[in-house]
Amino acid sequence: MLHALVGDISKVSLLDTAISIILSLFVLYVINRIYPKIMLASVSEDLAAVNRVNISKYNLVYLLAISIIVALGVKVVGSLLIGALVIIPAAASRLISSNMRQYIFWSGLFGVFSCVFGILLSGVIKLAVGPLIILVCTLFFAVCLILKKTHN
Repeated sequence: MLHALVGDISKVSLLDTAISIILSLFVLYVINRIYPKIMLASVSEDLAAVNRVNISKYNLVYLLAISIIVALGVKVVGSLLIGALVIIPAAASRLISSNMRQYIFWSGLFGVFSCVFGILLSGVIKLAVGPLIILVCTLFFAVCLILKKTHN
């Protein structure tokens, strides 16, 4: 029961890992393909409609992509912490990015590094992986916040 709340990477099989990697790459591909239309719709729905962008369709695809990523992350960090794994890297990257491409790049990098360092840290100090991943995410956020404050 506790594993459902905070995750357990030891329960992730090699097949689960392969499926997660394939689905993650697929989601990245899909998001990259719909990115211009999603951005246009977020800036101006009227302009997107004039350009014949089916806003409902692209919103659905975007929400499905987020759903897939959340579902993949639940096994590693658990249902309680998945929101933090989705939100904190994005919030950290928002602090140091000056454009959307940087924002996407830093969000992904913080998410991946948080997972890698959280897993490695778990092996060293023998605590649950999920909470350690979130602590590393939070550390990245704190560093970005400090960098932003020192550069303003």
